[in-house]
Amino acid sequence: MSYKIKIILLFTIIYCNATTDIITEQQMEQILKTKKIVVANFHGEKWCPDSQRYKKPFSKLEEKHFRIATFIKLDKDKLKDLFKKYNVGSVPQTIIFKFANEVFRTGSTDKFFIEDKLIDSLKNIK
Repeated sequence: MSYKIKIILLFTIIYCNATTDIITEQQMEQILKTKKIVVANFHGEKWCPDSQRYKKPFSKLEEKHFRIATFIKLDKDKLKDLFKKYNVGSVPQTIIFKFANEVFRTGSTDKFFIEDKLIDSLKNIK
């Protein structure tokens, strides 16, 4: 495989699997409709120190599991209606959706705890 093709493939993997920042309710609904497993990070980007500390563990989860789940981020300042819709008060919160249904929710930022729940949510997927 040529050097150029390797670079293109690497770029495609990185670009296509980057965490999606949700900017509209319609975008969120579309992702939930089309993806089997969605891991959503509800956060306060600018003002919440816990959300800022959780960025790196959430990215590590995505790096490890991007082939089996879609990772998204929702900023409380930009998407207040979605936070109400999903009953998210405090941040950060992680919600795992399986076929658009919530299967797990936590306020923990423990990457290993969330990773275990992600693995559990993959059971019985066809």
